Amino acid sequence: MVNIIQTFTYKIPDDYTEQTSVNDSSASFTYRGPQFLELHVNKDGSVGGAKEADAEMYAMQNENGDIVISAHDHPLEAAVLWGSLAMDSSDQDSAAFPHKTINLPDGGDDHVFKYPWPPFPWKAYEASSLTWNSSTKSFGSMDWHQPWTNWGNIGAQANGIVERANEAIAEVDAKESPSDSDTAYKAAWVAYKTEAENKVQAYMNAGLKPHEVSWTHSPDWQPAVIPEDSA
Repeated sequence: MVNIIQTFTYKIPDDYTEQTSVNDSSASFTYRGPQFLELHVNKDGSVGGAKEADAEMYAMQNENGDIVISAHDHPLEAAVLWGSLAMDSSDQDSAAFPHKTINLPDGGDDHVFKYPWPPFPWKAYEASSLTWNSSTKSFGSMDWHQPWTNWGNIGAQANGIVERANEAIAEVDAKESPSDSDTAYKAAWVAYKTEAENKVQAYMNAGLKPHEVSWTHSPDWQPAVIPEDSA
């Protein structure tokens, strides 16, 4: 198996999950991955995925019926299919790329939403929209990356937080003589509940998108503890 390095230019949407390209902007990306990819093509021509292939499979595909592409010929599609921040290069780390920063009304530690921009190929395009024409041996055009959540999902998540907050508040209210720490704990849950109740409207009023919603840690949240190596 052979990996290659291929830099290419590709069109990008006006923003992440936007379905327009009025700005007609482009970006460049360096693909670092397998030179050959075997496509899984469904009967309707849709591409269901890809796996690494080799030069022999590429050369013999007409005889054995496989569909194998070279990333040299199709760098954009290869990047979309193989795209991952786990690629074997430090410059594929999202922290190494320029970001956009959006101020948020609440949530998180710093009330900001950051995302790489220009977007990676697999964040600019929707992999599930890939098609392959076996007659012309070419890819069809791809859709822009689709929204992956909506206000209904955010509202359901907010409702779950409200229910959990009500339970925590009720536990404190049930105590005969709540301590000062109990009172402070209840106040934290009340604030957490209020944020959840206002979440959808606050973000919609700010003109934000569902995937940009940030959630404050719950009052009982604790950071994960990484076990020490006993060796």
